Amino acid sequence: MAFIPSMWTAMFVEAAPDESLDILGEQGWRAVEVSTEHADMMREDEALVEPFAAAAEKHQIALDQMHAYIAADVASLDDARREHDMEAVIGDLKSCARLGIPVAVIHPGGHGEISTYEELQQVNHQRLESFARLAAVCADVGVKLAVENVADRPPGSQGRRRYGAMLEEVLQLCEEVALELLGVCLDTSHANIQGLDLPETIKLCGDKLWALHISDNHGTGDDHLIPGYGEIEWGPVVAALREIGYERPFNLEVPGARRGDASLMALRSQHALEVCRQLLGED
Repeated sequence: MAFIPSMWTAMFVEAAPDESLDILGEQGWRAVEVSTEHADMMREDEALVEPFAAAAEKHQIALDQMHAYIAADVASLDDARREHDMEAVIGDLKSCARLGIPVAVIHPGGHGEISTYEELQQVNHQRLESFARLAAVCADVGVKLAVENVADRPPGSQGRRRYGAMLEEVLQLCEEVALELLGVCLDTSHANIQGLDLPETIKLCGDKLWALHISDNHGTGDDHLIPGYGEIEWGPVVAALREIGYERPFNLEVPGARRGDASLMALRSQHALEVCRQLLGED
């Protein structure tokens, strides 16, 4: 898949899945991430899948990645919660297969309260077991799984450390479970909050970088702004992506752009496309 601008479909979250593609396609977007909201709709109502696929074909939009169930905690120590979330994620992997989406994005899990070292060990063990199970499903349906980096909680909050805020943890998870089936989804907002050097982080990912969540912030909160409206320097980011030979969409996840008057949403989406085109050097 080419290194081209991409937008998550939740930019138009109030629209039906196929209607979101109608809007994005008419604006000129040629790739999308299927948002978790629209994935939920299609998992719960399979009748929505065919119109969604038809809209993608009509507008020649590449369905290149899907955000699997965003609330999933596949490392939860609550058996009922974990099993519910695993089934939702597995349902999304099957939806990816039906739609020809090559990569699903997932959070690393284990974000509940952990008060003892023994609980931490249990969570880490459960994470490995759950991802091994998901990898088996991926192998069966022909979809890959990109684990998203997260950010630690602010000082003073309970359970401040979060697994996956250090990219090395995500890469180790890939190595321990299934290198050929697990990769990385780099969230630039999370990385900037964490104080990571984005170009160096991209180079560290190398060929394990399979998906992007592109957005900007000021380093103090998960604002998810359109690039250029925060403090991230985007020239070096794009240069690093080119250096590692990244050939997948430059995918925006900009919930910050959805705030305010809904009538401005299309204008913001169109503006975001022009920003991406400029960053990527497109005519």
